[in-house]
Amino acid sequence: MIRTVQSLLANALVRVHLGRDWRKPSDPALTSHYAAYVQILTWFLDTPAGEAPFSVHRISLAGKGQGKPIGQWFGPSEAAGALKALVNAYPLAGIGIATAVDGLVHQPDVYAASHANPLETGSSKISQAWGNRPVLVLIEVRPGVDSVNPIYYDNLKALFTFPQSVGIAGARKMFIARGRPRDSYYFVASQADKLFYLDPSILKSSILLRPLQNTARDEKNDTAEVDGGRDCGVEALKVRRIVQEVPPEQYEEQPTQSAGSSGSHHQFDPRKLEESMLDSAQLHYCTAYTTAELQTFHCDSFREIPLSGLDPSMLIGFLCKNEEEWMDLKRRVAELPGFICILQDERPSDRELSLQDEPTRVLD
Repeated sequence: MIRTVQSLLANALVRVHLGRDWRKPSDPALTSHYAAYVQILTWFLDTPAGEAPFSVHRISLAGKGQGKPIGQWFGPSEAAGALKALVNAYPLAGIGIATAVDGLVHQPDVYAASHANPLETGSSKISQAWGNRPVLVLIEVRPGVDSVNPIYYDNLKALFTFPQSVGIAGARKMFIARGRPRDSYYFVASQADKLFYLDPSILKSSILLRPLQNTARDEKNDTAEVDGGRDCGVEALKVRRIVQEVPPEQYEEQPTQSAGSSGSHHQFDPRKLEESMLDSAQLHYCTAYTTAELQTFHCDSFREIPLSGLDPSMLIGFLCKNEEEWMDLKRRVAELPGFICILQDERPSDRELSLQDEPTRVLD
């Protein structure tokens, strides 16, 4: 399930940093949005390096810290716990993660996750008011024993209509070996009694991390002049004279093949660029990876599966950017006709927990 929860997290990060309506351009673009998109992808590269905080290696190590040996199947609970540990420890992600306990999400936990610096805020306040960052709410549910109970079909389909939904990490029921699913899928939409999913486990060529410090230009080159009368390629444009958010009609692109690399790089005509600035990090992410390399992060097609074919163990993701969206999510979940999960305003008190643990006595 590691690849699947990576997909879910990446979707949430793109929505936070680029917006729900952003779409990947067909060709590289020298814009801050494109740089942010590539940077997010590098966080998931297959390397234990710190520049890829959400890699398979890092998630596996986080799972090991929770008692899950490396190489064993990650269930929804282990996957959610690993993501929570990694995301909450990486401020650049710009989000926090709150997880459910036995299908229950407590509002104080969500509020606490929304604070990037809880020590500065004060422990008495972080669970009482929304902080300064969005929260990804991960809820492990099991609406059935061996398969999803049909009474939950409508509820599961309704979840995809929520504006906070970032999909479901789950598995196909028929792929069961020794009690555990062998393949996990990322479910993103529904139609009738079918779900559409992406399969992130398809093998593709691994992309090597290209750290910023190894490819960025020296600061002295930032003041270099560009000769508007000659054709300058991407390398010549690493002078920080680039328009931030350049519309496609304002520059010309000509694909060229670089020796020893796959995919196409692009030449940009600086004569149609106004003078502006991208910082060295943004410029690096715009030019460090080819179109073909970045395409390996995306599925070429989607597939469908009937709800009757789902494994009942799944991880549901909701992204709440602010308190208003969180309150709206609570309302929508409460209006569902059947139980899927519960979003509670408060944690149960110690006395309530002790009363739940006491055996029931029958009086004569």
